[in-house]
Amino acid sequence: MQQSPKRARKNKNKDKKKAVEKSMDCRKCGAHLTSDEKAIYMKLVSRTASSFLCMDCLAEALHCERKAIEERIRYYRESGNCVLFR
Repeated sequence: MQQSPKRARKNKNKDKKKAVEKSMDCRKCGAHLTSDEKAIYMKLVSRTASSFLCMDCLAEALHCERKAIEERIRYYRESGNCVLFR
């Protein structure tokens, strides 16, 4: 028996919600991510990312200090020009 179109959409939305919930954790170490960590990953790495790295893992991947990433987040937040940090 086939699902009704309404039920199929509902199940698809549940799958999307689960995918979003999974993306709330760092893909490398599993740490819970803040909105700033997701935003800076999208700004520096990929706007279309569906999985993210926490600030420590991102700093390691970019070969820089965590402090440099924190300063960049502060810069984008204070400038108000980047919609990812509003």
